[in-house]
Amino acid sequence: MKILVLLAVVFPLVTFAGESLPSRARRVKALEDSGLTLFVQGMDELDQDLLYMRARTKGADQLKAFYPKLPVSNLQLFVKEAQ
Repeated sequence: MKILVLLAVVFPLVTFAGESLPSRARRVKALEDSGLTLFVQGMDELDQDLLYMRARTKGADQLKAFYPKLPVSNLQLFVKEAQ
């Protein structure tokens, strides 16, 4: 299943909406600055990358539908950090 997700999701993310995926350090910093680090500890790197790319294209309310356990206030900060 992970291989299918890798092929179907990760490779298209490299040029997702005409944009490239930022460095891992930048993505981790965005999670830290928004206070989401503790909430995403259970996620693997692929899931965290998906969260980041969704934050670049969706609002906090839309992200809440994908990630109901994450606080909306932190998601709002994360969306700003990811822009």
